[in-house]
Amino acid sequence: MTHNYTPELLIKYVYGEADIADRLELEYGLENNAPLRDQYLDILNSYRNVPKVAFSPKKSILDNILNYSKSTLLETNF
Repeated sequence: MTHNYTPELLIKYVYGEADIADRLELEYGLENNAPLRDQYLDILNSYRNVPKVAFSPKKSILDNILNYSKSTLLETNF
């Protein structure tokens, strides 16, 4: 049986977003398909080299958003 492994599926696997059936199928493919394994290792290496960045807004920004949200509550008309 021939499988069509896409780069998108490999990326989902690297990020831990592939479902169980895809993970099992890919793991079998990685063990038995050298070109697929090479492509996976390229994607994994790229993933590891992407800088890990986390952004978080200042507390004052969050407070402003929450205050604005409170001041513009929608009125419901029933």
